[in-house]
Amino acid sequence: MSAISSTYSYLMNILRFFFPKSFIIFTVYLMLLVSVIIIIIYLTLQTSYYLIYKFGKNNSLDYPLIRDKRVSVIIPVKSEPIEIIEKAVRRVLEQNYPMHLIELIIVSDDSKEKAHVLERDLRRIVSGSGIKFIFVNRSFPIGGKAGALNEALKHVTGEFVFLLDADAEIERNYLAGMISFMERNNYAAAVSDINPKNTYENDLCETQAISWNFLKKTLFIGRQKAGFSIPFVGTCSAIRTNVLKRIGGWDEKIIIDDLPLTIKLLSNGYRIGYASNVKSYIEVPKTYKSFKSQQKRWAYGGLKTAINYFKDLVSAKIPVRLKIDMLLYLIQYQITMINLLFIVAAVSSIIFSVDLLFLPPIISIIWNISLVAYALCYLDSIREENYSAFKAIINLGRGSALLISLIPTFFSASFKVFLGKSIEWKVTPKGKRAFTHRGTAVIESLIGQILLIGFFYSIMLRLYFASIAFLVFGIPFIYTSLKTIFMKW
Repeated sequence: MSAISSTYSYLMNILRFFFPKSFIIFTVYLMLLVSVIIIIIYLTLQTSYYLIYKFGKNNSLDYPLIRDKRVSVIIPVKSEPIEIIEKAVRRVLEQNYPMHLIELIIVSDDSKEKAHVLERDLRRIVSGSGIKFIFVNRSFPIGGKAGALNEALKHVTGEFVFLLDADAEIERNYLAGMISFMERNNYAAAVSDINPKNTYENDLCETQAISWNFLKKTLFIGRQKAGFSIPFVGTCSAIRTNVLKRIGGWDEKIIIDDLPLTIKLLSNGYRIGYASNVKSYIEVPKTYKSFKSQQKRWAYGGLKTAINYFKDLVSAKIPVRLKIDMLLYLIQYQITMINLLFIVAAVSSIIFSVDLLFLPPIISIIWNISLVAYALCYLDSIREENYSAFKAIINLGRGSALLISLIPTFFSASFKVFLGKSIEWKVTPKGKRAFTHRGTAVIESLIGQILLIGFFYSIMLRLYFASIAFLVFGIPFIYTSLKTIFMKW
């Protein structure tokens, strides 16, 4: 024990020699203040969007449905259960739309043998429907999903392109509703009202569904009412074929397909709308391991898009407010990472025996007001989904724990972007196979234990604000790791 203590003292002396106490304290404190201000701005923006959603004027969505346009429906598949793909195809065949005007394109990145079985099965289902069916099996599946979509684009003859994932389910008037919405409002692209179809499968699915419903109200409905163009989504969405070809299709150099397309559309002056009256349904990840993999891909893709398309976004002939708003959307995961500085400040507090988390009263007041306002909006959104007040509070806590637990994942994804390293595209397991993709959150467990040790140690040193930071961040990591240990997530 004495050896550990002497080693610790030796290391601390070296740090203090190369980095004077006053310099470190000033730097950490300044970074913490800037971080808090950024978080306040972000929370205020989201709260404003929600209030606009809640009290803004609703535009009429009551207009005649259009059913005379030729459309192309693209479904890219890879390692998907056949029964799920079959269900998606049957939903297309059930459309209240002339079948002879529908072109269904399936692009498979599976092996030749599996693709052959799938094609044979799907041709049997569409036989006699009058629909034009095209099946493409890519021998060299490069470019991921974006590459598959670009391959499908070569075969498109429809005036509108509809994008569906293999697990997507759409209502009967989906095609007609989306076309009518876009034609009526002169949108180049549109996103439908996407809803999780497995909300109550476990509490992880429920938390994702609740979070998604809140995001729909802020990022889509509230943003659209505020006069902003919404971000494009890679499934349950539509885009005009001539526009898609004009902007060069999808970017195959970025692991996600929708955000680069969003920037391409906006920087070329095209508008994207949210059709809240057109319903669609998808499956959310059922395990923490799958959810974590999905979020890592999105965090990586968002930052990569922000870097690669920064010049395009800045030089675009669109309002400055729209540029700032979209940039914040692209780096939303990195904004969450700012919370790491609270831990850095807490650790620095222990090293220098100064409670750096004691913020100026005015900053603390504004920060707490923004946090409370955001939390109240989130709770109100949950209550709108017919949850009790108790259930709403539980889900607020669970959602916060899940977000904090993913911060190391966001950091890892962002670090790889700056290093120029790629990450592997992994298809989120769906259907019955989804629960087989489990794993214990080892890193989260280790981080949680370290933070709790920091909590007790800072209490001993009477660094109470630092101890609160250790506790607030430590509990979510422990909670998430326990959920995976007991096979709940």
